[in-house]
Formats: sequence, C-alpha cells, structure tokens
Amino acid sequence: MKGFTKLIALLLGIVTGIVILILVFVSPVAEYLIEKNSREWTGRKIEMDRLGINLLNGKLGIKQLKVYEADDRGLFVTVGKIRINTALLSFLTGRNIVEDVLIENAIIQILQNGESFNFDDLILRFGASDTVEYPAEGTPVAFEVRNIEIRNNTLNYKGASPLVNISVENLNITCPVISSADPHINISATCAFNQGGDFTADLLFNQETSVYNLKAGITDFNLTHLYPYVKDYLLVESLEGLVSADLRLGGNAGNPADIAASGDFNLREFSLADTTGEVIASIGKLLINADSINSSGNVYYFGAI
Repeated sequence: MKGFTKLIALLLGIVTGIVILILVFVSPVAEYLIEKNSREWTGRKIEMDRLGINLLNGKLGIKQLKVYEADDRGLFVTVGKIRINTALLSFLTGRNIVEDVLIENAIIQILQNGESFNFDDLILRFGASDTVEYPAEGTPVAFEVRNIEIRNNTLNYKGASPLVNISVENLNITCPVISSADPHINISATCAFNQGGDFTADLLFNQETSVYNLKAGITDFNLTHLYPYVKDYLLVESLEGLVSADLRLGGNAGNPADIAASGDFNLREFSLADTTGEVIASIGKLLINADSINSSGNVYYFGAI
C-alpha cells in the first residue's frame, strides 16, 4: 500500500512538473517559433521584445512587435503593445468570449509607387481566391469580442508620384462589442492630420442587412494636403484653405451609389496662387448647408449657400 501511495505521489509530481514547465516555457518557445518561421509563414520577418501567454487565465500580451518590409530594409508595422484577455472557460462551453483587445502605439508605413503598394505581397499571399473551399452549412460558431480599443496609433502614407507625405496621427478607434448574437457594430474613431485638421466619426453598421449610418466631422482640414495632386494638373505654386464639415450619411454598403446625406460644409481662407506667386482665386468663406441629399430619389435640397 505504501509503495502504491509513493507511485501515485511520484506520478502527480511528474504531471505537476510537466504542467509547470509548459506554463513557464510556453511564452519563450512560442516567441522563438514565431520569429524563426515568420518569413515562411507570412513572407515577412517578424520580431518582438516579449510575448506573454498565460494558459491559466487566457491572457496574451506582446510588447514591441516589429513587422519588416518584404526586403527587410525597413519596418512596415511596429506596435508598442498588444493585449488580449479572454474568458478562458467560455471556449470550453462554446461561447468563445474575448473580454478586451488593446492595440497601442502602432506605426504603419504605407508606401505607394504608381499602382504598387508595399503590402501587395501580403494581399497575394493571404487574399481570398476563387479556389477556396467553404465548409458545409451548419451551426454558426458563437463568439463575442468586447472592449476593442486601438489607441494612440499613427498611419504614415508616402507616395512617389505625385510626391506625397501625409501622416494620420493620434488615431483612436473603439468598438464596444462584436458578437455573433448581434449584427450591429458601433465604431467610433478620432485622428489628426500632420499638416492640420481633426477628424471624428461614429459608425453604426448592420452586418446582416449592410445598412449603415455614419456621423462624421472634420475641423480645419488644411488643403495643403491636396497640393501635390493639384500641381500635376494646374500650374500653381500653392493651395491654401481650411475645410470644416459636419456630415450625416446613411445607406447600404451593397448599393454604394444610393446615399442619403445632410450636414454643413465650411471653407475659409481659401487661396490658389500661380507659379509667380500671384493669387488667381480666393474665397474668404463658403458655407453650404445640405438639408437633404438622396441620390436614389434624386433629391438635392440645400438649405443655404
């Protein structure tokens, strides 16, 4: 009997040791495998300062994630912090609940040269094709992702022709929940442009019907952002002006041409100068109040201009 007890204790000790080893080494092993096989799996070199996986509570964290360009000469994406907290027991019951998702301090570099972008290889690798075999219809997988937050991120866009350098800074996006039980998605976003202008948006979208309602506002967007596109068609030296707008849009994503819109558009301090520096057109202030615009009903009613 004593021998049997010792055997049970030994087995329990071995199992406990194995579990502890798995819990301790799962993070560094996973980090090593991802970095070692990243190019084979994604076509891009991937590095990270730290990957943390907690199998006891379902938490995952990544610090300083780096995704390189296809030629490894620069960084395509860097992310300061990624955090995913799951309700671990919910995956055992089939509810599949993610409590919160945070992506913070990300910097994304978008490069364009003609019709080519620096992410074309990723689209070719992971884009859907007509040869994909879809599973037979059955019971939909239940899921719920709560408290999605993208905080303090930056999107840099550089174009070669025309030569453009635009940065979207302080990009913040929040979404309370995405759930298989509710088709409605509510997304809020704010950001600022590097040469002037602030943007806010609130979107309500129905995944089943594709119906959407968007409320968007922009304050003092500097038209200097558009100058590189204008100078290829007009012999001008400068384009100045500040645009503000408060718009409300509604429609169906399946019929993008059918839009119902209303709101205010405000242009001030607009000027266009030729190559000698002489102002050839200017507007002190232009205000347009769109009371009702409905493209499908051919309704275009402006309250004031």
